[in-house]
Amino acid sequence: MGLSALSLLPVLEHIGTFSRLSMPGGFQLSGGRALFVNMLELEPTYRYLALIPAIFLSLLFFLDQNITVRTVNSPSHKLRKGQAYHLDLCALGVLTLFASLTGLPWMCSATVQSLNHVRAMTVYRKIKPKDGPELEVPDYVVETRVTGFGVHAAVLCSALAIPTLSLVPLPVVAGVFLYLGRKVMTGNQFIRRCKQLFLDEDELCIKTEGEKEQVILGRKAVWRFTAMQVLCLTILWCLKLTPSTALIFPSVIGVLMILRSKLIPKLFTGRELMLLDTAIGATSA
Repeated sequence: MGLSALSLLPVLEHIGTFSRLSMPGGFQLSGGRALFVNMLELEPTYRYLALIPAIFLSLLFFLDQNITVRTVNSPSHKLRKGQAYHLDLCALGVLTLFASLTGLPWMCSATVQSLNHVRAMTVYRKIKPKDGPELEVPDYVVETRVTGFGVHAAVLCSALAIPTLSLVPLPVVAGVFLYLGRKVMTGNQFIRRCKQLFLDEDELCIKTEGEKEQVILGRKAVWRFTAMQVLCLTILWCLKLTPSTALIFPSVIGVLMILRSKLIPKLFTGRELMLLDTAIGATSA
């Protein structure tokens, strides 16, 4: 808010202008079309061809939904209420069908927002290991739907603030998403391991999460496993950024699952995988 207000100062007009959010004057559909899309206007040939990207999109939605809910239901979060994987997918399918018939944007689980919500509702407790620093560990999560409904109600009410939102510079919006992305990386096993690989070996503690693997296995195995993760992440990122290959991005995520279950066990021992990664079929993050 402060940066948005600062960008309105007259003195900044001499420096340059800021790109701002492009907001419509009210609720309207693109091109002034009707609410429901007339799919019969499309030639039959293109309807059948649409099955190809539809399969990839279905796979993407399935993976995105399940990855998010399984991460949220991680045992480390100590949730008490049961999971509803099938009900979640059913609700997602109904919403996707409605959005497709009306030409509205599709929706699926938002991983970053979901994890931030869980962590915001988590109550932590402090523990003091004998030979280590004081740590904060999750004690329990306040499981409620009120906050979820409240957030979406606030999003709905934001339609009343369109004149104000149109004053927000795009760099501010980018900064918000950058902050959310950085926030969700807190406690990420991969990021933590990458940082700890550069620590002096004498500073490693076997009781500290992320460091005990290097103490027990040595840095060679940890480096090899982390390098495999970096390679897969780089390939995914390049495919996602290239317009000609972005369509096959969902199928590549499925290939990563095959690599983890078939190739990785041949490159690492069971003991190494037990310390470096989550067992296949487990729900821990």
